[in-house]
Amino acid sequence: MSQPHDFGYLPGTWRNTNKLTKGIITFTLEAADNQLMLTLQGAAGGYFSPEMGTVEMQCFHAAPDSSKVIGFFSALQDADQELKLACNLNKGLIIIATYITVGSTSFFIREFFHKIS
Repeated sequence: MSQPHDFGYLPGTWRNTNKLTKGIITFTLEAADNQLMLTLQGAAGGYFSPEMGTVEMQCFHAAPDSSKVIGFFSALQDADQELKLACNLNKGLIIIATYITVGSTSFFIREFFHKIS
């Protein structure tokens, strides 16, 4: 059985600090049954599909003997693109590094999010 996770401050809705983003506008984190689920909303006309769905995140703890989650990772894919999301909590913000592959083109964006609820 996996180690229990302490999700602390993470669950809730988070908004991008850049109102002009072409990436993720908002996302919601939900914690249940020792899992962290992420649902994101992309920008209309942005870098990827606005509705990418919900995905379970792989959680990373602050240390081997800690249950506090400070980072999480996952990948989302649809017919046209793949997103790899590397996320971490730092000073009350969540930072998401998104690695995007569309066809034969790959690129990277990093965005910062503050909690709104």
